[in-house]
Amino acid sequence: MTLGIVILNSNVIGAEGLGNISLIILAVSIFILLTGFVSGALVYFVPRENVFQLFIISYAWAFIMFFVFFIFITFVPVVDKKFIYHVSALSLILSGANINEKILAGKEKITTVNYISLLKTVSMIISLPILYFLLKEKTVISYVFSLYISYSVGFFLTLFGVLKFLKDKKINGFGLLLIKVFKLSGYNTVAAIVQKLNYRLGYYFIEYFLGIKALGIFSAGVQISESTLIISRSISFVQYSKISNTNNFRQSVSLTVTLAKIVLLISSGIMLVFSMLPSSFYSFVFGHDFTEINTVIKSLSFGIAALSLNLIIMHFFSGTGNQKFNMMSASAGFAITVFCGLLLIPEFGIFGAGFSTSFSYLTSALLQIYFFTKLTGIGWSAFIIRKKDFTNGISALKNLLLSKNKK
Repeated sequence: MTLGIVILNSNVIGAEGLGNISLIILAVSIFILLTGFVSGALVYFVPRENVFQLFIISYAWAFIMFFVFFIFITFVPVVDKKFIYHVSALSLILSGANINEKILAGKEKITTVNYISLLKTVSMIISLPILYFLLKEKTVISYVFSLYISYSVGFFLTLFGVLKFLKDKKINGFGLLLIKVFKLSGYNTVAAIVQKLNYRLGYYFIEYFLGIKALGIFSAGVQISESTLIISRSISFVQYSKISNTNNFRQSVSLTVTLAKIVLLISSGIMLVFSMLPSSFYSFVFGHDFTEINTVIKSLSFGIAALSLNLIIMHFFSGTGNQKFNMMSASAGFAITVFCGLLLIPEFGIFGAGFSTSFSYLTSALLQIYFFTKLTGIGWSAFIIRKKDFTNGISALKNLLLSKNKK
């Protein structure tokens, strides 16, 4: 469904509009990362600590970061000045929804979170065509207003789901919990910030070297490619909740290896199909501005496959309280992004941007496997895909989903 939104945007507001949307979404995601200094490890803490205290700490930090972020984007041109107030408001709404979702995930209410995520997407799919065609406002601001609707739906529905877990309004130990949250979330958030820069720093390089229209084309290719990760992200989210709520380390290790291999197979297959589609197909679907999408997808193909595997291992480390490994691998990938981006984008354009992104993802994934093998004691050979892995993977997914649906 999100791919449908990309197609709609590309045909209505073109590559330049899509480029502006990419910068707006990126700015909002930066704010979410800042709030992660407290909320980053909520899924880990919710089964172990007082939820009311976690709720208060997380929201208080979100409001503090809101004022800091507003000052930051006022003076640092991460988005067009006319979008500053919208980005600030959207960031605050989404951070609230994000906090609520993590509390629900910590309580293993994954089905609830998934339904709400679906309703958020549906609300955007309904509202965006109305704004574009019925109200005849074919501009970026229509997309911004559809974000208001989608984010608000997510916030209020998740808040309603969280309220029943806030009845135990205990104050004792509040200060100690605050220290614990900052200590563990610190690793998680630094890793997430570096990871986001790893994922999206290239956007700013592209805008600087190639212009906003080229950014729109690249972001469309990225969103098509990353639609492959929907399965990986959904699985890793359930995996994270499961691991956070168990003390069986060996079972978590076995589950992680099995899931890593199955998502690698799935994402590789889908990326192969996307890469084989001709440029004329993408031009027909997305509009004449987007003939280079095929180039972007091909350059991202091996990186997206590596990222799908990385997501599974990353959530294993988060669920077992080993976020420092995520931070280290993300930092290595970020270094690759900066070096290769500055070297390849001016010389090779959009293809250089995609290749530098892929190489960064691959570096991070290989480091994650290295840390995983050192922590668990298993060998690299465990990640070799064998005939039985597909069957084992399907079985593991069924068990994981069945255990989730019982919650």
